[in-house]
Amino acid sequence: MSLYDQFSTNKQAETVGIWIKYDLEDGKPSPRFLVARVGGSNIKFSKALAALMKPHQYAMQNGSLSIEKQNAIVLEAFCSTVLLNWENVVTQDGAELAFCKENAIGLFTDLPELYEDLKGQASSMALFKQQQLEAVAKN
Repeated sequence: MSLYDQFSTNKQAETVGIWIKYDLEDGKPSPRFLVARVGGSNIKFSKALAALMKPHQYAMQNGSLSIEKQNAIVLEAFCSTVLLNWENVVTQDGAELAFCKENAIGLFTDLPELYEDLKGQASSMALFKQQQLEAVAKN
């Protein structure tokens, strides 16, 4: 295995996204989330994060920006530039939840572990590896 096999990613997938599916045991359609990569070729995330942090730069420099505010800023950047779409996402009472940034922020506020899981997968180079994507496409 070469370095290229080990570290080459699919630049297009990093920006247009990959579907992540969560299988449910209740027989209902599986929720799916289309996520771009956090990092790599997806520079939109870095730019959005920088723009959202700019008004808080002084507070960041002197250590007075709360962790909660920092997390809220990262969540907003994630929902604006990494989470690109979803399917089969419903509210707790079973109503279809339309995809938009505001609904995404609300969903991830209600389900922080879902957000952490998606953010972790979107941050993983392995999810966007060229060799892995080619293998999946063949199946």
